[in-house]
Amino acid sequence: MPFPGSLNRISYQEHNRGTNPLRPHEIRVEVRAAALNFRDLLTAVGRIPPAAGSLTLGFEGAGVVTETGCAVAGFGVGDRVFGLLPAAFSRFSVTDHRHVAEVPSTLSFPVAATLAVAFLTAWHTLVDVAGIRAGQRVLVHASAGGVGTAAVQLARLCGAEVYGTAHPAKWHRLAQLGLAANRLSSSRDPSFARRLSAQLGSAPLDVVLNCLTGRFVDASLDLLGPGGTFVEIGKTDVRSATGRPDVRYRVADIDDLGPRTGEILGLVTDHIERGELTPLPFTEFAVEEARKAFRLMASAGHFGKIVLALPSH
Repeated sequence: MPFPGSLNRISYQEHNRGTNPLRPHEIRVEVRAAALNFRDLLTAVGRIPPAAGSLTLGFEGAGVVTETGCAVAGFGVGDRVFGLLPAAFSRFSVTDHRHVAEVPSTLSFPVAATLAVAFLTAWHTLVDVAGIRAGQRVLVHASAGGVGTAAVQLARLCGAEVYGTAHPAKWHRLAQLGLAANRLSSSRDPSFARRLSAQLGSAPLDVVLNCLTGRFVDASLDLLGPGGTFVEIGKTDVRSATGRPDVRYRVADIDDLGPRTGEILGLVTDHIERGELTPLPFTEFAVEEARKAFRLMASAGHFGKIVLALPSH
């Protein structure tokens, strides 16, 4: 896309990533499916600066390895992989081989494309940052989104008592993840705190996973008990002060994972193959329909993830 500011300016253009020399730890992947993320939307409309000064979008997907660097171990040409793929809305992506994992034989490329960012974020925030434990009370904001649906599953797998916010029209879909309506509140109304407080009774929250803004942040902080953890994954309302010195306020980003990325993705697929986690629901578009996909995300009309399918050459 030539410059940000309007979704009408989004267009699909091929980039020359199929011939540039690889660094030792890099692999070249022919992308078959890529997932759209909220960061892509914010970049497209000019709300956050583009990565590395480029307006190329997409940073997760799945595809086939076509070339490997001299220090790559564990992957070869022809392997099916998924993970963090820069410029994933292109025919080819070059990435560090430690940022991907093998696609299980039971999963298609579009399904695998939904997994990386959502489950990496859920794992990093809940396990690494919050140190989630069985019996804790966890609030997952926007629990019908990609990260939300992954976080609900992971928190339940860890034995936590999970609460969530989502648009009421999506509550019945969350029941499929085991999140009952009596533990859900609206993500569109800051008065969610009153409903949630009644659900919680005298016991406060232990962890909040947040991507909302404004009064939602303030109300969520009020629901945390002393020693609780508020984990911020949004990019539009990061606080320098919270007014709650008795809780931990952490801003988390999967960019901090580095070489652990592929290891965590492997653990996620192990849980999926054992039936302990399930792939995320998604809506699929052809890459030429990217503008429609971005508009759907902007309207928050989807459940789970949005995937762009790229043609096989």
